[in-house]
Amino acid sequence: MKKFMAIMATITTALLLTSLAPQERGVDTIYTNARIWTVNPDQEWAEAFAIEDGRFMAVGSEEEVETLAGAGTEIIDLSGAMVLPGLHDIHLHANIMYRMEALEGEFVLMPETAGPEEAKEIIRAFAESRPDLPEIYGFNLGAELHPNAEPTANWLDGAVSDRPAYVITSTGHEAVINTLALEQAGIDADTPDPRNGIISRDPETGEATGFLKENAMGLYASSRFPTLDVAAHVEGLRQILPTYAALGITSIRMPSMELPENTALHELASTEGLPIRVSSAWAFDNTGQAARNIDEVAAEIATWEDLVAPRFDPGYVKIYMDGIPTETASMIDAYESTDGSDELFEPDTAAMFDPIMGGDPGDRGLLFWEVERMVNAIVRFEEMGMRGLVIHSVGDRASQTAIDAIEIARNRLGGLQGRYQLAHSFILDEEDMSRFADLDITVEFSPVLWFPNPILEIFNSMVGPERAKRVFPIRSTADAGARIVLASDAPLYYVPPMGALESAVTRADPYTHGPQDPGGAQAITLEEAIAAHTINAAYVAFLEDDTGSIETGKYADFVVLDRDLFAIPIDEVSEAQVLMTVVEGEVVFEAE
Repeated sequence: MKKFMAIMATITTALLLTSLAPQERGVDTIYTNARIWTVNPDQEWAEAFAIEDGRFMAVGSEEEVETLAGAGTEIIDLSGAMVLPGLHDIHLHANIMYRMEALEGEFVLMPETAGPEEAKEIIRAFAESRPDLPEIYGFNLGAELHPNAEPTANWLDGAVSDRPAYVITSTGHEAVINTLALEQAGIDADTPDPRNGIISRDPETGEATGFLKENAMGLYASSRFPTLDVAAHVEGLRQILPTYAALGITSIRMPSMELPENTALHELASTEGLPIRVSSAWAFDNTGQAARNIDEVAAEIATWEDLVAPRFDPGYVKIYMDGIPTETASMIDAYESTDGSDELFEPDTAAMFDPIMGGDPGDRGLLFWEVERMVNAIVRFEEMGMRGLVIHSVGDRASQTAIDAIEIARNRLGGLQGRYQLAHSFILDEEDMSRFADLDITVEFSPVLWFPNPILEIFNSMVGPERAKRVFPIRSTADAGARIVLASDAPLYYVPPMGALESAVTRADPYTHGPQDPGGAQAITLEEAIAAHTINAAYVAFLEDDTGSIETGKYADFVVLDRDLFAIPIDEVSEAQVLMTVVEGEVVFEAE
């Protein structure tokens, strides 16, 4: 009885303290003397906010908010610094980045600017330094810098010829393998192209050149690369996630994930906790899974609910509709280079199905999913309770097919519960833009991809000057009423969020301040860019009621900057520095 009375007394005391807390001790924390851009259209600017139990208790003027202070309140003076809602990077391959570091010494990583001779020397030096390796693996080769944008087995033989060698390009969609690797795989003139893949061939002999595209890469090259166990994934995540907090990012989406990575995120989130929010999109029937049984992949995806953990949502799927902008993106109208007039590309009449080199019927690129097959996939994942799809779509035929499939699936099911994200969006058909809002499709753009780079130069030359003006049509998409988001697509040509915000407004490289890309008329405003990196991206992850703007009741996720982005020239936005990043009221990064 005494024990029971003691417990009741403790509970009563706790309840009394809780009820008296606002009057006696005040809220947990108040941030004041700030320029706060809330991304709340009903209250765009504020001077201060109060936080209690990880959520915003009040947002407004200093005078209003400070009435909530008490003896236990920590008051933080931000000295006029700018505050934004925490930034969301809704397309970031963090697993690729930490995998490179974890496997350092097991494969050779090339700078993306390395031309043919420099890259060959880097590979040769690595192979000579590791005579113990039975095979040589490489990553990040800039294929677009090679003649015809296609390195060959003969070229790679010049670096390593005593054992099989496999080198993935910077896009992750192509590979070159040497002669020994071709022989080991049994690839010759009679080997058919795999589904959704291309084995490049010599135009005179028909023999394989050693360059592999899309599923051919997955089947014969990337499937041989070393992998990490769950413990190594945990360690990689533990090291890399805080680096995003240092950039002001409070939420990321990792696409093209598989069971080991998702298991690691679940384990880390369930034990130590995650410093930022992470959603994961499982890879399904993509180029890297060409050697896998797709039913086994689907069975792994079906376990997603068992892996949900604090700040971790593995409820999404990534599907590739087409390939990459250098030649396998799926277009409504043919590429102009197929007539052989472009200096970068010559017709390859021996190709079995090479979209650029082979002419009709491949001159519009590769479409990986026909409409009905895509509809069936959407229905399948909706019935599994998945929370949405990330749909890789570079060309306008790919995006149109995805849009058609989403509409048919919606009508067939009587509605969709998932949220659908169209990734990359290099080219969109103008007639399709009005369909995004009605179908609740969010359109993703990566500003770094319109910076001057060899891949974009090739793509612009292939689509011609008129279509090049419509590359990354973010302005037209927003004007059509669609929800737009900004994402990095790291690690390819990575740019931090401040640089992305600037570039969305200028349509130029924020670090070289060079000329606008041909689609310069597609620029958006700074207000729109910030919304695309905050509240719009939060919506895609079902987080719009909890994050994405600074409003009473939402989680206290925010970033403090050293300057007011609206008070400086737009070409200085990329220079803004992150002073502090906060997630649920907890400081997860603070500049020294």
